[in-house]
Amino acid sequence: MLDIFYNIQINSLEMSKDVPLVKSLSLMTLILFLTQLLFFSIVYLFLKFSITIYIIFIFSCLLYHALLFILLVQFKNEFVIVPGNIPLSKVNLANLITLFRIASLPALFFCFLLIKTHPVMPFLIPFLALIFLTDFFDGMAARMLKQVTKIGKYLDSASDYAVLTFSTLLFFFFGLIPLWLFILIFIRLSTQITVVVVFFLMKKRLVYFISLIGKASIFGIMFYYVFVLFSFLGLPIPCFEVISIVLEICLVILIAASFVDKILNLRSELAGNKK
Repeated sequence: MLDIFYNIQINSLEMSKDVPLVKSLSLMTLILFLTQLLFFSIVYLFLKFSITIYIIFIFSCLLYHALLFILLVQFKNEFVIVPGNIPLSKVNLANLITLFRIASLPALFFCFLLIKTHPVMPFLIPFLALIFLTDFFDGMAARMLKQVTKIGKYLDSASDYAVLTFSTLLFFFFGLIPLWLFILIFIRLSTQITVVVVFFLMKKRLVYFISLIGKASIFGIMFYYVFVLFSFLGLPIPCFEVISIVLEICLVILIAASFVDKILNLRSELAGNKK
């Protein structure tokens, strides 16, 4: 009986420690939802598209953020500062910036739906550029504030590949990139995701193989996507065809180099685990 009472006390203490973080996660999720709602409401007011699309967006975005909150609560024990495993009582700035990237997927999708019927590019281009820029600012914030977290490392890579995979599918579906480039980029992204999943199933831990070449290839894809969208504004871009070809060649080289880098990192990781 004393053991049962002791366990109940321990569990209640652990739950009480999690309460501030869970409250912070709920507030943060609400802020992210309202931010996306505000952005898409502005788009709606200017473009005057169907109210049905707007209502569907609201419900879809609300459901998406509710699921995001549930998922984050499941991983609340990963909100610790490393090294030292110091628990966080609230979501820090770096995590908030990273989660903005993940939270933006519904608004991004609905903006793409309007491409062929409404002049959405003046809204979509800065929005997508901002999403991509968060990949730079979250890491900078974590290092400057000395708040590098375990969950941040997971979310940073996961959000990069989620946003790029989603964007690549949208760019191809709406005819913004050629088939060969879609295949190349999609193989690059799906290979990374497959390696992470297989390694987790084999070794029971997450490894993302973050490297300078890998980051450069991700940045290259992001930059190319913004450039492609910018060309649809109707503004004259000197030597557009030449710049486009040069960017595509650089992108192919970066992706090929990142493939080799991933293979070498995987071999090194597997060799290290055998010792």
